[in-house]
Amino acid sequence: MPPYLQKSLRLFAACLTLLLTACAGALPATTEPATPVESPHEAPIDAAAELNDILTFLYDTHGNDLEAVKARLKTLVERAPAYALVHYNLGLLAHISAEPDQARNHYTHALALDPKLAAAHINLGILTADANNAGQAQRHFETALQRSPANPIARQNLAVLLASEEHDSPPTSPVEVQLEKGLAQWAHDDREAALSRFRHALEAYESLEEDQQHLHREPAAHAAFMLAEDAHERAMALKMDATESEALANQTRTKMQAFDDADDLYRAVIRLSHPHWAVAALYRIGEGYRHAGEALPQTATPARLTDKQKVIYRRILADRADAIIEHAVQMFTTALQTAQDTGILSDYTYKAAFALHERDPTSRAKPRTLPFVGQPRPDGFVLHGFLSSPNTAPGDGEEEREDIDNVEAQIQRLLS
Repeated sequence: MPPYLQKSLRLFAACLTLLLTACAGALPATTEPATPVESPHEAPIDAAAELNDILTFLYDTHGNDLEAVKARLKTLVERAPAYALVHYNLGLLAHISAEPDQARNHYTHALALDPKLAAAHINLGILTADANNAGQAQRHFETALQRSPANPIARQNLAVLLASEEHDSPPTSPVEVQLEKGLAQWAHDDREAALSRFRHALEAYESLEEDQQHLHREPAAHAAFMLAEDAHERAMALKMDATESEALANQTRTKMQAFDDADDLYRAVIRLSHPHWAVAALYRIGEGYRHAGEALPQTATPARLTDKQKVIYRRILADRADAIIEHAVQMFTTALQTAQDTGILSDYTYKAAFALHERDPTSRAKPRTLPFVGQPRPDGFVLHGFLSSPNTAPGDGEEEREDIDNVEAQIQRLLS
């Protein structure tokens, strides 16, 4: 991929991350990386930049080589032992690798270096809950909320824990009630009734006070995503099989308009600022482009064309298909970058990574499925995701800030 495109996608994802987190409350406070301990024979390192590079490798390969990720993090710990985020990320890597003792040690070490690191308390709370120590888990979740009062993951985990102790379900809002009923109707193929429930869920969300909306953003984004899924499925089902040129052109326009309508709904999901569903929406937008790009070359060639015209026609279709699929690649790449920036690992990050692998199996590793991070597990707890610091290398900060401002303005126009 050309460097200019990589930078464009990175900046797009950075701005999208700002939009996603703007209404989600304070992020966990973290210390800046300490000056690395270096051998006199080693060049100075930028610990934050190295950590970002390691996490980029993790997401690009989607867990294909966790041992390499672990080895690089351990090397970074040796060279920057006072950098709390490296210990935290090693803890999370051990956590999703089913190594609870190592995870606990790394989280504890991270907190010793940075007591304000709410994410470490959140994940320690899950470890202790899994070990049936509800009292200690509650203390960790409450401490995380003290460190980061608006943190939705800490709040959700505490609610799940307290509800489980009372053998009851967490309190549900009208948003959640409508969503759950809609999902049940969707599962039973009662599509129209389900769509009505999802719309009611969004209406209930909009009726909440602004300071309450962040508590119910996840079910609202889920409901919006389901509305987009319906439009996406209908667009995917439209055929482009006519053999007469005008009819084929009409079918193509109808299908592309249907994808545009679905895209509008997915972008409404992104505007709700919930990272998991934003990543899912970005993947689905890419999937729509990929489907359209793959379908174009399979359409019939109008019979009335001459042999020479048919050759030209097929070349035009192939060029357009390549351009559409390249746009799909950009969306899959942005989905993964956004997931990295917001700490998400999900079924949709796997699908995005696999789509990129299918497109370029030589340079893209085949991904592996990983435990969910940043979205609810089956028991309702949410593991906090990977964390990194912004890379502020000298010399390009002002230029990149200006680029980010420009791209953020473009995204705002796109989503308006």
